[in-house]
Amino acid sequence: MKKKILYILAILTINFELISKNYNNSKFDVTVIGSIKFADGRGRLPIGFIENLKDKLKINFISTEGLLDFNNVNQDIKDIALNKDKTPGNIALLFTSVCADCASYVPNSPIKLVYSTFETTDIPKYWINLLNNNFDAVLVPSEFLVKTYKKSGIKIPVFLAPHGIYIDEFLNTPIKSQKNEIFTFGTSAGFWPHKNHELLLKAFLEKFHNNPKVKLKIHGRFGDQRIIQNLKKIIRDRKAKNVELIAKCHTPNEHLKFMQSLDCYVLVSKGEGFSVTPRESIALGIPTIISNNTAHKELTKTQFFVSIKSNIKEPSNFTQEIKAYCGYNFNTDQKYLENALETVYNNYEEYLKITVTAREWVKQFTYSNLEKKYLNIIKPEKVIFGTENLITNDYLMTNSKKLYDKYQNI
Repeated sequence: MKKKILYILAILTINFELISKNYNNSKFDVTVIGSIKFADGRGRLPIGFIENLKDKLKINFISTEGLLDFNNVNQDIKDIALNKDKTPGNIALLFTSVCADCASYVPNSPIKLVYSTFETTDIPKYWINLLNNNFDAVLVPSEFLVKTYKKSGIKIPVFLAPHGIYIDEFLNTPIKSQKNEIFTFGTSAGFWPHKNHELLLKAFLEKFHNNPKVKLKIHGRFGDQRIIQNLKKIIRDRKAKNVELIAKCHTPNEHLKFMQSLDCYVLVSKGEGFSVTPRESIALGIPTIISNNTAHKELTKTQFFVSIKSNIKEPSNFTQEIKAYCGYNFNTDQKYLENALETVYNNYEEYLKITVTAREWVKQFTYSNLEKKYLNIIKPEKVIFGTENLITNDYLMTNSKKLYDKYQNI
């Protein structure tokens, strides 16, 4: 009888090991979950990840939105996105900001990761429990967000994983070498309250109102129509003839040409989780003015950006996205911005020289230079159980024994 029981236990153990092995070794290395929309910053993240790692990883995709936007997306990505095989990968990687039901899209993979971006000092309270209870780790694109997520109450590991950006075309164009005949300031950002378009417009008009030698271009893909209408009203009331307001979705080539048309890029947003466009502008060698807050502080530590003091604390307005105010953002005194615009305009050759070396610095954010880090998120060369949570070109380290053990089993 004893031998029979031992035999049954042995068979059950073997079957369990086979089931476990099959579960932990999926036909897919990673299931990417998110939206597909190149014109949107967050919708571009899954595209960039899939496009640049599809030859190194076996990837399938689950959409968090009913409609996929395949404009400016190549056929390989479209094929992966439309593949009906949704077998859970060894790792599930969700790209999102914050949403109440996002965990429902994530398959039952052995390891569940979320790549999250947010632009304020706190994350929504419901997001804390959702992350802690449904995921194994959080990936964020800036040191600012590492601190923010930990401070907000995230107990699972928080890793810094820089945001890959499409700047190869920017780096391959001739670097900015002289100012335009009509000096052109410009910005490109969604029409949301924290992007601060109105402050830029008012500061520009105060310093250069209808000066025929100076121009301002304000571009946004989409956003709050009330902001667009308010900008139009200011332009109309001030009878401004040297301001161009562009509310349309640019193609990648149109966006590149817009950025090339500028002499100085300006983004005085009240909060950023990473911030792509300032990196694009310095890749072109264009002097760039940014607010010194949140993730922008990591940029202003370098010599490549003109930093604007930004310490006016305001409740962050994300009512369009999460129907609530959440944490704080930081505004800028208009006079500070006026002075910066005037200083760059009057000393342009000096600022132009500073950006010459910026191209080398910004290359660290290309997908090709981030490839090893991204691969070590999904298929680490080495996993170390250590004192911190760290992704490098050579290994992944975590202080979570639970996560360490999971990586060992896939």
